[in-house]
Amino acid sequence: MNGMDKIDDLDFDNVNFYRMALGEKDLKEDYKIYEYCIKNNVMGIGFNDDTDYTKYTYDIDKINKKEIEKRRKEIYKIIDEKGVETNSQHKASVRYIVLEMKKGDIVLISHGRTKVKAICRIADNYEYRKTTILDEFNIHQFRGVEYLWMAKNENEYIDIYKIQNRMFPMGTSNKLNKNELDVEFLKEFIISNSNK
Repeated sequence: MNGMDKIDDLDFDNVNFYRMALGEKDLKEDYKIYEYCIKNNVMGIGFNDDTDYTKYTYDIDKINKKEIEKRRKEIYKIIDEKGVETNSQHKASVRYIVLEMKKGDIVLISHGRTKVKAICRIADNYEYRKTTILDEFNIHQFRGVEYLWMAKNENEYIDIYKIQNRMFPMGTSNKLNKNELDVEFLKEFIISNSNK
């Protein structure tokens, strides 16, 4: 996957912000998920869902909202029919990673609900990977990203209250309300601390 590699082309005015957890905070074995994603410049989700959603991806400049909604309903139907860990978080996470996230969008990689341990931006389209070293976690849905910043240790994690006035919601991923974020803090932090 080819990432965008210039920190100075960050556009905070025309992007969406998301939050994603790469594994569970208190499970040591889940650290493998985070390491794999950092090493391979991706982020991924599992939910025991090995469906290839490639045919539902699109070029955001060439599709209308009606078509996006049609594809969302088709994806939700597939998830319901599979009957594996079907819940609103599963559906939302697939929707974000397959349909909604666009190149340039910023993703905060969380450590629980109150810390951020990495920041990336979407660099590539959705990708289904049938086999990876993460097979034990059933993670097959990926997006190529550029990691703009990664904490070197837990002491460097960013406290959520520097970014917004409340904890992250429960779950694997969320679309963040830009109006509630301290976007200027994020911009300055990324520029000052970018892992170049």
